[in-house]
Amino acid sequence: KTKRPTTPFRLLIQHSSGEEEDVSGAHFLIDASGTWNNPNWAGAGGVPAVGEKQAVGRQRVRHGIVNADSKDAAGLLGKRVAVIGSGASAITSINNLEKIAAKGGEAG
Repeated sequence: KTKRPTTPFRLLIQHSSGEEEDVSGAHFLIDASGTWNNPNWAGAGGVPAVGEKQAVGRQRVRHGIVNADSKDAAGLLGKRVAVIGSGASAITSINNLEKIAAKGGEAG
């Protein structure tokens, strides 16, 4: 039996400098790339990264902006969360993750 549902998400990032960074142990990935309701795949050339489609199906990858006041905000508390994106949605998600952490994950 696979341990995949309880194993932290692993993401390898390649910076524009060519340097690679292993983001091990993320429990969730917030994909804030692309446009509203039309996220980009995380892989090179616009294709899904290895395992990305399966992670989306298991709800370990979330698309869109993290809402600090949502009911599932508490589910992110104490978890390692990676954010993909470089625009306003990614920055807003990071700010909202900070709010979740600051208020202890209590929604509302």
